[in-house]
Amino acid sequence: MSKNSQVGGSVQVAFGNAWNADGYVSAGNAEGSYQSVVAAQPLHIQFTGLNSMAMSAILFPYWDGEEYVISNDEKIGDAEPVTYGQGCGVGEIAAWLDGDFGFLGVGSEQRVRKVFESTAPNAEEGGCVHYGEGHAVLRFGDLFLVISRWSRGNSALLTKAQILSVLDLYYSFRSVNLRRKERPPVPFEFEYDAEGEEAVRRFEIAGGDVSMLDNDF
Repeated sequence: MSKNSQVGGSVQVAFGNAWNADGYVSAGNAEGSYQSVVAAQPLHIQFTGLNSMAMSAILFPYWDGEEYVISNDEKIGDAEPVTYGQGCGVGEIAAWLDGDFGFLGVGSEQRVRKVFESTAPNAEEGGCVHYGEGHAVLRFGDLFLVISRWSRGNSALLTKAQILSVLDLYYSFRSVNLRRKERPPVPFEFEYDAEGEEAVRRFEIAGGDVSMLDNDF
């Protein structure tokens, strides 16, 4: 997968199950009466001012044998997985969402969303605002670093608007019957600012501190 953390661009929210030549998502390979929709409303993103444009990414339904989970690859029912060559940050965000919220039930991501939306002083000064099964989320101002508890290089940097959007889209993804193999949930598209060590570097340049996780690494 590409690990380009230097460039990106503004995108539209899109739903469906396959990329087309224009970079949008289209329907056509799911079974049953599954329909896809392309939404025309753009994401409203607050950029960090760290000389980078946001990168667009998409998370797909992946049938794990029992239910659909999110993945940077697509697997509809018993079909072979399809890889789209996205950056490593997409997989890290998917692992965070599925690993930390997947077993807790629908609505758990919305409770965390309320914490992230808060402007409490301790959040503005910086600190850990989420500590889950395999990932932590560090905050400094309106920057959020989703970072693996096992390797600081496995991370993604998002603005407040971006991470709230991810949690809202994940909530919508989970609000269908994920055990109906013939009717997969729609994928969802989002943006983030950086990934890998570049995400950590930008977070630290802005004033954030990842040293509180040193014992995990």
